[in-house]
Amino acid sequence: MDTIIKKLRAEHIVVLMRAHHYDEIQLKGLSLSRTATILEQTARLAPMGDDEVRTLWVDVKGEDGKTYWFRFSTSVYRDTLSLDILDERNMSITSLTNKDYVQAPFYHYDYLEMFLSRLLEELSALIDDICMDASSYNEYVEKNLPKQFRSGRIPTEKLVELIPEFKLPVLEPSVARQGLIALIGNRTPTIKRMTIKEYCKWYRIAFNAFHSHEETKDEQLKYSDVEFYDRHSTCCPNAISSGGYDINSEKDFIEFAKDHYGEIGLTRCNVFGRLIGPEQWKIGIDSSYSAYTGQVLNIVAAMYKAGAPLYLHNPADFLAALDGTDYYAVKPNVYHDYRHSNGEKCSGSLVIPFPYEIADDLPPDETTWTKERLEAVIAATEWNPLVKVKKNPSA
Repeated sequence: MDTIIKKLRAEHIVVLMRAHHYDEIQLKGLSLSRTATILEQTARLAPMGDDEVRTLWVDVKGEDGKTYWFRFSTSVYRDTLSLDILDERNMSITSLTNKDYVQAPFYHYDYLEMFLSRLLEELSALIDDICMDASSYNEYVEKNLPKQFRSGRIPTEKLVELIPEFKLPVLEPSVARQGLIALIGNRTPTIKRMTIKEYCKWYRIAFNAFHSHEETKDEQLKYSDVEFYDRHSTCCPNAISSGGYDINSEKDFIEFAKDHYGEIGLTRCNVFGRLIGPEQWKIGIDSSYSAYTGQVLNIVAAMYKAGAPLYLHNPADFLAALDGTDYYAVKPNVYHDYRHSNGEKCSGSLVIPFPYEIADDLPPDETTWTKERLEAVIAATEWNPLVKVKKNPSA
């Protein structure tokens, strides 16, 4: 088997997609009829999830002679039919649907009808083959689908051994470790009252630690902690000076502390006041998908050293990251999910390059990836199994 799709070219598919976009195209007329027939064909396969989802990996030749991979997925939710075309490497999804409301830019329906007619012919032939011998298709995809489209995980210790550049950039790892152990043992202090003035003191320390910046004496004296917050808060600039708050009032802090008040930049790393009991306040560090683990650990170290009433959710996970006993997720695209927020025991995530994306003419100290490193990472990664395509027993 050369390629799965013969008559369509990669360019015929790509024209319907935009990088890093989820687009919907409302189907009507012949396009809707063709898509409904495609769903009738995929219904010959066993469902692979809720909403009658069925997914096929296909490879297609491009005009340049190269092979490109796409995922086609069909589903039915109530009275909504969908045919999704996915290029996971570029985070591109185009959904062809009979929904009334769509978000996509306009596409010429004559082209769409031509495309769907050819796709129906191709997928019908492919499904015929799968119904006769599903194992051959599954074996072909398993053998030929590039690992750059697969998901898995690699032990952090092994990754750092192979590529030292992935070692977490923690400025004071021993202090961070002490802080995490104290957090695990619930041995960080509390304070009785939280005010804007008190909060801004800790926000400033966290902000500078996040950016690995140590203020000079002149910088420390130039602005008060409250002025520092007003100047550096991306989400709430000048919120304190323009809000008429009493910076020494706990009531005014509670009124002030709303929405994204504690976010550092637009990173989804937050510094916030946390009331854990009567007259028991802590400063919480909350980080999600687009903050890096190393930055959080730098905040922990700086705050712990300063005696902060520190709180951190799941400190044991961060200790595992610091000690290198957890994993890195390997994904087709990380796109603002640097910590792999949906993965268990993963403190980071990475995309492995294609060989042609690796520059051969750069000295070793100017590049992270080499072809040898790529091969070693692929070999050391625990790859998630692909979902097998099967014939629908009731078809």
